[in-house]
Amino acid sequence: MVYETGSMSSAVACLQFSRNSQNFVTTLAVAVMLVVASYTGFWIPAAAVPARVTLAFLCFLMVLTNLQAVEKKLPPLLLTHRVWIIDFLAGCMAFCFASLLEYALVHIGLADIAKKKAAA
Repeated sequence: MVYETGSMSSAVACLQFSRNSQNFVTTLAVAVMLVVASYTGFWIPAAAVPARVTLAFLCFLMVLTNLQAVEKKLPPLLLTHRVWIIDFLAGCMAFCFASLLEYALVHIGLADIAKKKAAA
């Protein structure tokens, strides 16, 4: 190339970046299925506490594992930056934890009813 100051050489490069978003689509689908699976535990009889709690707890742990795997793939971020997929997985984790709390409330209610029946 010729410039006013003289002839200089230059280099031109063309970079093309692509990302594989299929990983995140799979992560989202799995998270939604786990939340649905967690709430299907309400069809399990209330007296089967171990089955209900195990189902909800496993779903909670699996969503937590997915969240940690996604966080590991992302570059380090400041606390002011938010990533929507992390927020989505945190919401899914909250729904799974809410089902655990609902099971606890049902169990407490059933124990209270049993105490009242025993006292009567």
